Amino acid sequence: MLDFKQRVAKALEQGGWTSVDVLSLESTTSIAYRTFQSITGPKTAHLYLVKSDAGPDQYRILGEYHSEGRNILSPLSIATSEEKTDAELHQLACEVNSAVLTPIHESYAMRLARP
Repeated sequence: MLDFKQRVAKALEQGGWTSVDVLSLESTTSIAYRTFQSITGPKTAHLYLVKSDAGPDQYRILGEYHSEGRNILSPLSIATSEEKTDAELHQLACEVNSAVLTPIHESYAMRLARP
């Protein structure tokens, strides 16, 4: 699984995310993070890769970004599997960015930070 986590993290890096360190990849579900400048200061979004009940080698990417007293990425749940090619993981990273950036940029603190 570590190899797959590293491949997913590398694909996310191409979309502006920072991969967590190797120890975190080995011992947690965390795979990447990205910091955004909001009106209240820097806020960090985290992405996690967790096993799915859909079958062996099946995973879900989940997100966490606290704003307005809640995790506004809680609806995020994107399916993936170890069978994906690097090109498919790049497309997955684009899908994750699209799903994550919209709610973050529409959050109250980010709207207030706009000129």
